Amino acid sequence: MVQTPRAAESKKGHGGFEFEAPALWTKFLERFHGGEGMSPRRVVIVVTMVCFLGLALAAPLRTFFEMRSEAASVAAEHAMLTSELQVLEARKAQLDDPDYVRAQARERLGFVTRGETPYIVELPGNQFAPQEEAAAVHDSDHPWYKNLWDSVSQPLPDENAPPPPVPNVIPGPSSTP
Repeated sequence: MVQTPRAAESKKGHGGFEFEAPALWTKFLERFHGGEGMSPRRVVIVVTMVCFLGLALAAPLRTFFEMRSEAASVAAEHAMLTSELQVLEARKAQLDDPDYVRAQARERLGFVTRGETPYIVELPGNQFAPQEEAAAVHDSDHPWYKNLWDSVSQPLPDENAPPPPVPNVIPGPSSTP
C-alpha cells in the first residue's frame, strides 16, 4: 500500500505522537487526497447530492418553524382566553348575588322598592351641555368634508329661542287595555 504525504501526516496526532489509523479511514484519505485529487465527475455528484439534501431538508425545517411559531401564538391566545374566562366567572358570581342585582337596578334603571318615593332633582345650569359635548365628539368622527357639508346644509340654531321644555313628570307605567 502506497502512502501519500497526507496519509502519513494523518498518523501524527497532537504533539507529534503517532497513532495507527483504522484501515478504512486510511483508504478514504488515500482516495480523497490521492495524487490526482477528486475528478470533476465526483465534484458534480457531491455538489448535486448536497443540493438535493438541502432541498429535502428545507420544507420540513420551514414547516417546523411555522408550527413552532403557531404553537407560541396559540399558547398566548390560550393564556388570554383563560384570563378572560376567570374575569367572566367572577362577573357571573357577582351577578348571582341578589344584593348586587338590586343595587344595579337602583343605579342604572332607577328602580325603587315598595314604599319608597322616587324624586328627580333638576339642578340649575345648562341642561344641554352633555348633549352638545356628545354632538361635538360625534362630529369629530366624520371626515372634514362631511362636517363642512353638515355645517352648510343645516341652519344655525336661533340663540334667542328658548330651549324646549323638559317634562318634570316621571312617566308611569302605561296601562293600555
